[in-house]
Amino acid sequence: MTKRLLALWLMVCAAPVQAGEADDFVLGLYRLERCGFMAASDTARVDRIEECRDILDETSGHLDGLGEALDPDIITTVEQEWDRMSETYEQVFEDPYMMRNHYTMDDIRNTRTVITDALGDQIPKPPNPLALAVHMERMGAEYLWRAESVMGAGMSGTQILDIGQMVVEADRQFETLIASRPDDFNLQSAFAKYQFIRGSLLNYNVDMVPYLVDRYTTSIVEALSLVTRL
Repeated sequence: MTKRLLALWLMVCAAPVQAGEADDFVLGLYRLERCGFMAASDTARVDRIEECRDILDETSGHLDGLGEALDPDIITTVEQEWDRMSETYEQVFEDPYMMRNHYTMDDIRNTRTVITDALGDQIPKPPNPLALAVHMERMGAEYLWRAESVMGAGMSGTQILDIGQMVVEADRQFETLIASRPDDFNLQSAFAKYQFIRGSLLNYNVDMVPYLVDRYTTSIVEALSLVTRL
């Protein structure tokens, strides 16, 4: 009986770790896009490429951490596509302006889509703070794509998302989460930061502020991650 209870306890403890690795891996995919675009900016910090390299390493570590949590066929697909994407990013880190080339971005975005499609149910679904974090990362990457690679976005063969609709979805997810956790400090902090850039997100065709959106997206995602892990 003791051994059986111990085995059940180990299974319960293992499940959140595996789920967390999948969540962090998906977040990493979009963080890489966002970081890459900012690295290509004429006003990028000198250490931005090193930050992108760190994100690449962290994201790869989260994929390794999934271990046997997924079906072998899924893991094989994800690992193969991730290897392709990693090679592209390594080239980008040597020449950040590649992020403004629509061929490079089509390759990255198509590969990322294959990965997220393969992961399927492993990607968090709302209402869930990490689902909202993924949504915010995706919206931030989409915004910076337009801000730092206007020609690339216009010529892309991949799906161009409607940021206005993404803002409406973020509003909905925040409203649902706040209603269920009205006293959560980290959630309130994330919402306040989101409110600060919401207007800029909606006015992306008029007045681009990539540095502001990038910086606040990072803070919002960090706060949302704390909501789940408390």
